[in-house]
Amino acid sequence: MYNDIHRPQFINALYSVIEVQLGRSVQLVNPQTFVDRVWYLCEVLQEMFGCFIGANTYLTPAGSAGFAPHWDEIDAFLLQLEGKKYWKVCAPDSINEKLPRESSGNFTDDDMKIRKPTYEGWIEAGDLLYIPRGFIHQATTSNDVHSLHITISSGRHWSFADLMDKLVPEAVTTRKSLGDEEITSSGNA
Repeated sequence: MYNDIHRPQFINALYSVIEVQLGRSVQLVNPQTFVDRVWYLCEVLQEMFGCFIGANTYLTPAGSAGFAPHWDEIDAFLLQLEGKKYWKVCAPDSINEKLPRESSGNFTDDDMKIRKPTYEGWIEAGDLLYIPRGFIHQATTSNDVHSLHITISSGRHWSFADLMDKLVPEAVTTRKSLGDEEITSSGNA
């Protein structure tokens, strides 16, 4: 008998069920590919903000956390769809943490003890939480209910520094060596 199930999708779905049963979060990347309403929302926001808008959906079982504390290189709008999640959000501590161009590594519990949250509380179905780029965040679910939220992201690789990274190597005049005149006129010689 012919089996009509597309094997990779079936296997991915099976692994997702197992992950949730083990108390781990499941991430659906680019839900706008599968859900027209999410695609439309991303398209409208992309026109409004003038930059790429992405989306990811996260299902986190009761009594667990999806990720260790970290910051992202994007601005994130989190819309809670089902259940609830307890969030801690901390502002950057130093100039090196402000407006990062890459996501951070994971922070430890000890790292987080010295940080004071700018927001701490429950997000329930229908609530929206904005997390600016570079703000450390962590979330946990309650012991009795799961969490399903969608993250709409903007600003990925959309800074002047990113633009310069693209343009400067392409400009032939910026590739020449500095001569004596450029060095002495800058006061560095």
